[in-house]
Amino acid sequence: MRLFTLASLGLLLVVASSCTKGTDNRTPERTQVATGETGKTQTQAAGGLSAVVTDKTLADAFAAAKQDGKRVVAIFSAPSWCGWCKKLDKETLTAPQVQEELKRFHVVFVDYDKEKALDSKYAIEGVPTTIIFDKSGRQLGEIGGFRDAARFLEEIRKVSAP
Repeated sequence: MRLFTLASLGLLLVVASSCTKGTDNRTPERTQVATGETGKTQTQAAGGLSAVVTDKTLADAFAAAKQDGKRVVAIFSAPSWCGWCKKLDKETLTAPQVQEELKRFHVVFVDYDKEKALDSKYAIEGVPTTIIFDKSGRQLGEIGGFRDAARFLEEIRKVSAP
């Protein structure tokens, strides 16, 4: 009984440390038509995120993508309280190969706590969540949860392959 209780407590601690609901290692792909957004997305973030953000709002990113044909990456994050978001920012988004890859995209930071309309529209169940859109705003795929640099690159390339 004592072993079971300790094992349960350990599992509870692991589950409680996640900022996402149902995070696993899969990349669920969904297709949605994204329309112009009027969100007040902020770009104030520390670490790697501040180095990769190119647009202030999702609407700005979609408008720019229509002009230059680049795809859009929206990173939904809650850096003020989410440990996994901080880890993504500090470890994954600071990696030079990730920063280089993201130059091919318009990148937007979406504050999970401040952009409830966008959270609802894109069915964000937890953070961090990265969504990739084509140049017309159609959702190509999603990366739910934290990924290290190698895995993030693998998944973003797979989802955004022409």
